Amino acid sequence: MTSPPADRTGDAGTPQPPVAAPAWRAVPGSPAEWVVAAGRVSGLLLALAAAERDGVVLPEPLADRRALRAWARLRAPVVAAVRSARPCDGPVCAVVDLADVDLLGGASRALGRQWCSSLVSRAGSPIADILQDEACVHEIPAEDLIAELARVHGVLDVDVDDGAGSAAHVVRALWCAGG
Repeated sequence: MTSPPADRTGDAGTPQPPVAAPAWRAVPGSPAEWVVAAGRVSGLLLALAAAERDGVVLPEPLADRRALRAWARLRAPVVAAVRSARPCDGPVCAVVDLADVDLLGGASRALGRQWCSSLVSRAGSPIADILQDEACVHEIPAEDLIAELARVHGVLDVDVDDGAGSAAHVVRALWCAGG
C-alpha cells in the first residue's frame, strides 16, 4: 500500500491541508450502494449548510460547514476506490483521515440528539424540519437518513488491520445492516 499524498485539492481546486491522521479502511458495498449513501449524506449536509447560511444555528460538528467539508474529503477516495475495484480484487481499501471520520461521527450524534429532542418535546426545530424535508426527498424516514450518516461513519471508523481478524466482518455487517 502506498502512503497518502502530502497535500490534497478541495472542491474548487483549493489546496487542502495534509491528512492529519491517515488510515487505510476497508470499504464494503457496491458502487451503486455508495452512490446512494453519498447522495443521501451529501444532500443532508448541503441542506444544513444552506440553512446555516440563512441563519439557522447548527450544533458544533455541523457548524461552519465542517461536516460537509469532512464528508467531501472522505467521499472522494471512498467512492473512487469502490468504483475502481474489480470483484476478484478482494477487499477494497481507501485512505481516509481519521479526524474527518470522527467529525462525521459527531455530526451523526448531534443530528440524532436533535431529532430525538424534537420527537420527545413535540416541538419542531429548524434542524428537525431539514431532516424531515431531506428524508422526504429520499423517500425514507428521517431516522434512516441519520442512520445512513452513522453507518458511513461506523464503516470508516473500524480498523480492519488491528490483528483481530473479525474487524472485516464487523465492517461488512455494519454496511449490510443499513442496506
